[in-house]
Amino acid sequence: MDKYLKLTNQRGQGLIEVLVSVSIIVLILAGVVPLMLTSLASKSKTFQRKKALELAQIKIEETINLEKNNSEFWTTIVTANNESEVDASGEGFAGYKYSRIYTRDDSVPCVAAPAEMSCVNANIKVWWNNDSTKFVSFSRFFAKN
Repeated sequence: MDKYLKLTNQRGQGLIEVLVSVSIIVLILAGVVPLMLTSLASKSKTFQRKKALELAQIKIEETINLEKNNSEFWTTIVTANNESEVDASGEGFAGYKYSRIYTRDDSVPCVAAPAEMSCVNANIKVWWNNDSTKFVSFSRFFAKN
């Protein structure tokens, strides 16, 4: 009987304990959930940037290969093949676009005659999600031997 009287004299103390413990759990979760969401968003951004870097590296390597193996690189490719915007979805990079722009570099003394293209910067820019603020850009200098 003493046990019963003890339980009836608490008058809601168990309810208050439950409310306090629930509020402590809610406060902890309120700090942890935004941290988890930020972490997931950061992971997604890092993955997108990594894919853009991979595509840019592929395009730089293609340009190097063209310069080394294509005898018409200095006459045709450099002057005529500036790509303003190319969709890379067909190359396994869905949602990514790139541009490859060749610009003459007159700041460096080149070997060939001034009328010829003999020093060129190849600029590769890769962006994703049709957002011009999310991009990576690389430049490679080429000089005619």
